[in-house]
Amino acid sequence: MLRSIELAALPSTLQLCLQSADRCAGLVLTNSGEAYVPRQLHVRELDAIHAAADVGALAKLGLVAPVGASYSAVRVTDDGIELLNTGRIEREAAR
Repeated sequence: MLRSIELAALPSTLQLCLQSADRCAGLVLTNSGEAYVPRQLHVRELDAIHAAADVGALAKLGLVAPVGASYSAVRVTDDGIELLNTGRIEREAAR
């Protein structure tokens, strides 16, 4: 069975979070633990702050993954990059 994800079907907050993670080489958790900010500076992401729940939702979809053993920093996965580039991904669903 195939699982498909369309970029347009994601809520706008998740779309923005994924784009920010892609542009800025990932996201890092703030000291409060409630939000993520860009890892590297990008002119379009100067004030970007993303809710931890949004990053968690992207992780459940397999679009971002932790850098290292914890979720203190995340990076965009190959599926996330493909989704941003093509607008849709299809993968075999895990059982």
